[in-house]
Amino acid sequence: MFVPDNNRLAKAVDFDSANAVLASSRLKVCWGGVSIAAGAYEAALRYSIERKQFGKPIAKFQITQLKLSKMLAMCEQMWAMTIMLH
Repeated sequence: MFVPDNNRLAKAVDFDSANAVLASSRLKVCWGGVSIAAGAYEAALRYSIERKQFGKPIAKFQITQLKLSKMLAMCEQMWAMTIMLH
């Protein structure tokens, strides 16, 4: 199949080199997702400590604690799966 030069991956000569470029890109995207999820968790935790409802921080309510713990568990799962890919 003919692919014009301007549509080819940089430094890709054959399928193996193209696959290597894509493999490293996937890993970068995975780490980006893990970082964004961790940042979202930290922001949610900080907000739940600062936000008050009925005279106390919403972090003291069990439903908020449950949601935060699930969020943290998912972040840890993402981290572990990304480590396994590496």
